[in-house]
Amino acid sequence: MTSKSLPTRLQDHSSQATKFLHHRKSRRRAAVTVEFALNASLLFMLILGSFEFARFMMVRQSMDQATYEGARFGIIPGNSADGVRTKTSQFLTSFGIRNATITVTPETIDATTRAVTVSVSANFSDSAWITPMFARDTIIKSQMTLDHENLAVLLYNP
Repeated sequence: MTSKSLPTRLQDHSSQATKFLHHRKSRRRAAVTVEFALNASLLFMLILGSFEFARFMMVRQSMDQATYEGARFGIIPGNSADGVRTKTSQFLTSFGIRNATITVTPETIDATTRAVTVSVSANFSDSAWITPMFARDTIIKSQMTLDHENLAVLLYNP
């Protein structure tokens, strides 16, 4: 039996240690890849959900604002229900809200009108920036009722 010299034996052990570390490093890379794949999908879903929620709240607030502006336009003496629908539609279009249904009550606004109510409803999917995952086919509704400006004259002049 021949005995190896000390430097040769150390070199053999060094070679085995290098192989072991290299094998362990490649297994770690595979684990990192799998961990990234699992966590990245959750992260991307969270980010897209944040965008969707932000747009949902923006559409809702914009509909409230358009409804208010339409009702405000309707309480001014001399305006009509068609004018209210046009004004409300202009606001909705400027906010990027599409395919909204606008209802004005009463249909005829005249000197005896006590209040004007404007209702708006729209499907969120029609106005979303990205295809909705969580709020798909959600109908957003807004309604505003304001007293007509001639109400004080009607109430205090018998």
